[in-house]
This record gives sequence, C-alpha cells and structure tokens, in this order.
Amino acid sequence: MIRFVRHELALRGVSRPVGMTFEHDGSNERLYAGPADWVSPGGRAFVSDPPPADRRKVSLLDTDHLCGVCGDADFVWEAFTRGYNVLYMDDLGDAPAHERARVALGQARAVADAVDLARLEPSTERCSTRYCLVGPQYVVYQPGEGSFTLDLPRRRHRYRLDWLSTGTGKTASGRIRAAGTTTLTPPFAGPAVVRVSG
Repeated sequence: MIRFVRHELALRGVSRPVGMTFEHDGSNERLYAGPADWVSPGGRAFVSDPPPADRRKVSLLDTDHLCGVCGDADFVWEAFTRGYNVLYMDDLGDAPAHERARVALGQARAVADAVDLARLEPSTERCSTRYCLVGPQYVVYQPGEGSFTLDLPRRRHRYRLDWLSTGTGKTASGRIRAAGTTTLTPPFAGPAVVRVSG
C-alpha cells in the first residue's frame, strides 16, 4: 500500500512522506524495516520509559497506538527527549492528567522550535535522568526534582541555561562555565526541563 500511494503521488507530480502505524499483532521491527518514510511503533513498552527512537525512520509516538486516551506530561517529555514526535489522542475531557499533557505538548513544541532539533540525538547515558537530547545543544528532562548530572565536552566552555518548570510554566535562565560531568540544579521545585546551549 505504501508503494502504491507513492506511485499514485508520483503520477500526480506530488511528493509527500508516506507513513505507517503499528499493526494489530504487528512487529515494530517489520515496521522499521519496511518502506514507510515515518512510522508509529506500538506496544506497552513505549508508554512509560520508552526506548530511544530508532534512527532508521522518523518516529511518531502516538498514544492511540499505545494505550488509547492515556498519558500525562511525563509521557510527553519522556517521549520527546527520547527522540520521538509526540502525538496525543485527546478525548477533550477535563481530566487533570490530560490537561497537563496538552500543556506539555505546547511546551515541548516551544523547546523544539528553540533548538536545532535535526542535529540532536536521544541519549540515556549522557544525563543522570536518562532523558536527554544531545548534540550542539542539550535538552534534559528531570521528571523528579533536585540536581542531576549532564556530560558536557571535556573542554571548559561557557553555556547558557534556559529552565522551564513543566508544572507551573515558570522560566529562568543563567550561565555556567563547565566541562565534563556537570551537576545542574533546577531553580524551582518539581519536574523541569533545561535547554543548554553554547
């Protein structure tokens, strides 16, 4: 079907990415090995602490293919900092967890717009929270609260820190000179995101 859609688009002089979502009783490996330009993997393993996104394809993590109407702000930030494009199946209800997910989607979009996302890769090893995107810039999610570490290049450098409290929306910024394993402490309590740029 993907090849057929691509063929029909080509006949019309149109080029669009063609994707595929997880099949019922399907296989994520078949999905990633297939001809789709983008994929949406499935399985309960992606709901909490998802593995880093597979680099073979653009990956969308969609609650519809994971757990239906579910998820909260943690789901959004964990998926985003593991390299996924996050989609949220929204019932438009007033459940607090769903409202927090909606807010987190907007916050994550703002962070994505502020970095060179195409040059960042997910890492579970470069930060002690295990939720970070690394490259020329860094994005780290602290799902709990308190200090955490981030491995920066070994050469001492001056970095700008842009903090976001995911619960309150408050922001703060600052600068540090650092090299190697560096301890960062959010300036507010609760879950936080920091964008580190040189």
